[in-house]
Amino acid sequence: MKENDHIFSKERRILEDAESVLKQEKTDIEGLLEAYMALLKGYKKLLRQTRTLTRVSDNQQRKLNRILDRLGRYVSYQLVKKITHESKEEIEVRARRKKLTVFFSDLKDFSYTSSHMEGEELSEFLNSYLEAMTRIVIKWGGTLDKYMGDAIMVFFGDPDFTSDKDHALRCVRMAIEMREKMKGMREKWYNMGYQEPLHCRIGIASGYCTVGNFGSSERMDYTIIGAPVNLAARLESAADVDEIFISHETWGYVRDQVRCDPPASLRLKGFHHPILAHKVLSARGEEDDNIFCINDEVRDMCVQIDFSNASRSELIAAIRMQEQSRYSATHDPLTGLLNREAILGRLKTEVSRAEREMRSLSMALLDLDHFQEINDRFGRAFGDAVLCEAVRRIRACLRNYDIVGRCGGDEMLLIVPGADSDAARKLFCRISQCVSDREMTFGKISERITASMGCATFEGKMSPEMLVSAAREALCRAKSAGAGGVAY
Repeated sequence: MKENDHIFSKERRILEDAESVLKQEKTDIEGLLEAYMALLKGYKKLLRQTRTLTRVSDNQQRKLNRILDRLGRYVSYQLVKKITHESKEEIEVRARRKKLTVFFSDLKDFSYTSSHMEGEELSEFLNSYLEAMTRIVIKWGGTLDKYMGDAIMVFFGDPDFTSDKDHALRCVRMAIEMREKMKGMREKWYNMGYQEPLHCRIGIASGYCTVGNFGSSERMDYTIIGAPVNLAARLESAADVDEIFISHETWGYVRDQVRCDPPASLRLKGFHHPILAHKVLSARGEEDDNIFCINDEVRDMCVQIDFSNASRSELIAAIRMQEQSRYSATHDPLTGLLNREAILGRLKTEVSRAEREMRSLSMALLDLDHFQEINDRFGRAFGDAVLCEAVRRIRACLRNYDIVGRCGGDEMLLIVPGADSDAARKLFCRISQCVSDREMTFGKISERITASMGCATFEGKMSPEMLVSAAREALCRAKSAGAGGVAY
């Protein structure tokens, strides 16, 4: 205060002289005018000084803002704010325990991709990625701890604290937005000429960490250490492309507002016991109406269909097209039966089940007698019609869970789960009789068709190949005995 009085002592004397003149009972006009002129001169001088001080102060403030802006590019903006505006404490090497939510992410296979890039190209590529991700971190209020190549470490809960649930929720929502942002960035990188599409992996964990200043009195680093940091890094390493793994504790905070897969038990390096991790699917909200879920705990099945990226009709059409492709790959186009590869695959499955459950299993190879002669005499169209009618009659004799497939030509393979040799013999004789008991008439052509069958029953350690071989030998015996025979 004394220093300020000394700086403005002359101006103060001018004001005192002016006040004393005004207090005089008899005012001297000349003295008043002289005092007014001195006051005016002093005011002009003060105005010049004030302008100069204001200009200097503005320049210093702009310089300080530039320094703070540059400083904010090297440390998190929350830390800059704490140091420059809020903290009244001495800055020293000190840390404290606090519950935080920790985030780790990186780009899968980035090391391989970067090894094929020039230095300048790599810098441009990496900086564009980090720029986009950093904007998202700032948007959700995360404390950006550090960059480690393509890896990013962020934590929530210090220096700004709200609540543990809010920290976890903001962190997970930030991760979801980063994953969505990567879709656009992959398209951008592809258009720039990068062939290999890069995908992110993210791990998130909540728990007590040690947070504060680490280092020396000359050089300190504001960071965190603790088990949740290690866990988040391990979860990120365990994640597949575009997956977000969160710890069970984090899931407990966000489960009402984030949709996740059922937990998986992971063996992670550095942890002696299995870790429960949840894979994040999406944030809950209005878009929940676009999620169709099927949960079957008995069969341990969980199916979720997201209608947010396409209309329901488009997804249904895509599912139908996929089903048609799958059907075409496994079924004979003429008869609709399973094709050779598919029926042999089903036989392998049924043999494994019969061996595991110690159940009966029988099978047969069926062959239409003289089918090649029928094709030669009446043409391919009649032969196809005969084959389809024979299939219809065979199916009419089978149970819902019996299986039949076309191995090629007019040969078919029948699988009868749960049937021993006696039951199977009766069934196969009935099938042979059903095929041949009536003539097959198409247009003006009528012909009686017979079918020979070779049968085999699963016994102990028989492989699918051994079972087929036994049935084929029986088929040869049946044909040798005459048309329409059934042999074991």
